[in-house]
Amino acid sequence: IKKSLLGNPIYEVVFTREIDGWNPPQIEGVILLDKNLKSIQFEISNPQKLNPILIKKISESFPILSFQEKHRRLEDAYLEAIKHQIS
Repeated sequence: IKKSLLGNPIYEVVFTREIDGWNPPQIEGVILLDKNLKSIQFEISNPQKLNPILIKKISESFPILSFQEKHRRLEDAYLEAIKHQIS
């Protein structure tokens, strides 16, 4: 139920140094959502299958400090649903 309300999980990768000018690998099922100087956020359709691939490809370019799912609450899904009904 949670996935149907919130969509695919979002993961954040934090790096040990700045990644300015670098573009992450393109992998089917992985959508880049946000990129900062030391972190990236992805929406990942099948984490069990795609996370190891993504971690391997990213770590070939930059050292990873952390890779973790961003926890979202059902309340966030409710607020998103309300926003979509209003617009």
